[in-house]
Amino acid sequence: MNDELKAIQIIQNFNKDFETKIKIDNVNFLMNLYYNFLSLQTSDRTSDRNVLSKLVEVEEKLNNTLNDKQKELLEQFNDLKDKLFDEEEKRIFIYGYCLHKALEI
Repeated sequence: MNDELKAIQIIQNFNKDFETKIKIDNVNFLMNLYYNFLSLQTSDRTSDRNVLSKLVEVEEKLNNTLNDKQKELLEQFNDLKDKLFDEEEKRIFIYGYCLHKALEI
């Protein structure tokens, strides 16, 4: 399912969950806004630098203790976790946008 269809589905779920009738005429704009938001988030990671550094260090230590099969499983696990996180992040962003639209006067 492409991003625009996912966004429409998320908006429909928002409407169902909160009994609203939010309509977004330009879903493509919303998705571009989302990706620009992500770009800004990843470009300014100075506050997270310490945590990211420690995360890399721990990951390297973990990988040094694993055999090839375990490394492959860990990589698959991380890929699935990343996909799930991406979907949740997208849902949160779109729900926030819908909330803004629902509260407009």
